[in-house]
This record gives sequence, C-alpha cells and structure tokens, in this order.
Amino acid sequence: MSASFAGWLLRSPARAALAAGLAGLLVLPSGIMFTAWAPGAVLACLVLAGRVGTQWVPAALVAAGIPLAWGLGQGVGSVIGAGLAAALLLPTVALAAWLRRSNSLSYTVQLATVAAVLAVIGAHLLVDDSKTFWQPVIVGVEQMLQQMGGAGNEAHEIAEAYGRVAWGVVTWLITLYALLGVFVGLYWFGRSRDTQELGPRFRALKVGRVLAVFAVLALVLTALRVAHEADDVLSVMVGVFLLQGLALVHSAREANGFGVWVLVMVYVGLFLPPFTAVVTPLLLLAGWLDNWFDFRARWAKPSAVGE
Repeated sequence: MSASFAGWLLRSPARAALAAGLAGLLVLPSGIMFTAWAPGAVLACLVLAGRVGTQWVPAALVAAGIPLAWGLGQGVGSVIGAGLAAALLLPTVALAAWLRRSNSLSYTVQLATVAAVLAVIGAHLLVDDSKTFWQPVIVGVEQMLQQMGGAGNEAHEIAEAYGRVAWGVVTWLITLYALLGVFVGLYWFGRSRDTQELGPRFRALKVGRVLAVFAVLALVLTALRVAHEADDVLSVMVGVFLLQGLALVHSAREANGFGVWVLVMVYVGLFLPPFTAVVTPLLLLAGWLDNWFDFRARWAKPSAVGE
C-alpha cells in the first residue's frame, strides 16, 4: 500500500499538492501530537525524489500550510497558526534537502541537533523572562494535571518543572516532528523505487562524539545550576540520544535475527509507566556509549555494508 501511495504521489504536481493538503488537515489541535509529521513527510518525499519532485514542493508547501495554519490557529489567531505551521513544515523541507545532498541520515540528525541547540540558546537571548513568557502554558499544564486527578501541590510542581525546560521541550518536539517527517518521507521514497532507504540508514544512525561531549557538558552545567539554558539544551540532547538508542535496538534485532517482539517490548516499555523509568535511561546510556564503543561493529556480519 505504501509503495502504491508513493508512486501515486510522485506522478503529478496536482497529486502532490492534494496529498500535502489532506495531510495538513490531519493535524488538528486535538491530534497534533500524533499527526504533526504527516504533511512534512509528503514534502520530504518530494524533496528526496529529486528534480521532478522538488519543483512541486512550493505548491505542496502552500497546500499543506493553509489547512495546517487554519487548524493550529484555532483559538490563538491566524498569525500564530501560520507561525506554527511554518515551524512544522520548513525544518522538514530543509532537513530533507540536506539528506538528499549528504546522503547520510546521521549527518541530518546531527544538523537538526545543532540547529535545535542554537534555537534554544537564541530563544533565551531574545526572551528576558522565559517563565513569564511560558506562564499560560504552565497554568494550562497544571489545570490538565488536576483534571486527570493529580493533587494540587503535585500538579503545580510538575507544571513548574515543565516550565523550566519549556524552550527545550518545544524545540525538541519541533525537531522530532521534522525528523519523523524525513524518516517517513524517506521510507515512502524508497518504496517508490522498491528499495530500502530508511531501515539501513536508521540502524546506522550515530549522533557523534562531539555532541556526546556537549551533552555531558550540558548535564554538568545543569547539575551545578550554572546556566539556566543548559536545562533546555539537555532536554534536546536527551531526545537525540534516545533516538540513537532506538537505532541501536533496531540494529541488534536485525543483526541477531530477533523477532519483532523485541521492538514491541522496547517501545511499549518506553511509553508505558512504570517501565518508562527503566527503559528510557537504558536507551539513553546505550545511545551515548555507542559513540565511543561502536556496539554495532561488534555484532555486524562480515559482509555488512555501512551507511
């Protein structure tokens, strides 16, 4: 089904614009956490398709942006909605273009990480009082937790904790949606050519030692409370090395012939409390250590080919 969709998508600019517009309609405020990657995935597939698909990107971008801005602007205004739509779509297009140029998913994730860190630092420089800026969000989170049955003091403490790393969480979510859009777009592009484009690249994903050292520096600064920006930077780094940890699990499964149940257990444990408290740190540690010990080389087959 995905192969036929990808082939259908790349046959004409009208179909590309239609698919992007329909994907934009999927991202309503109530479902943004689950569907925000969809319009970006269509755009990424077009960018990765090369000269033919790239010339259709502007029309598809407008087709996706209009319903996306309308949906996200409900209750907050059309200007903010347009800004949110641009924040979701433009990074995906840029990362897909970089992936097509570099032919490396690892370099693409590294670029996304550096851009996210710079965005966090820039936000702190531009906004003097981040707590006041995010106060409406903090209040909203606190009210949501109280409605879910949380005690008043506990809900307040959790909301305050989110407020302290709001820039980092929001920046990481935008980065994550952009990367998910690239991942799905790359998968569709591979299906259109009957090749495996996403799987081998994701299993070989590495963030790199430079960013690994930078993550430790952010952790130390956060522990010492030297720089408030370090909390937000660390939030981005946690997400990135979690991705590398997941790539490591996929690689181990492929190399050792494990069943799909391994992936199911890991992903369920990642999102299902109380297993999250165990699975998440293990994935983070494995992803970080892999930059130094190259676990994948230890179980790689002699004929395995790198990225």
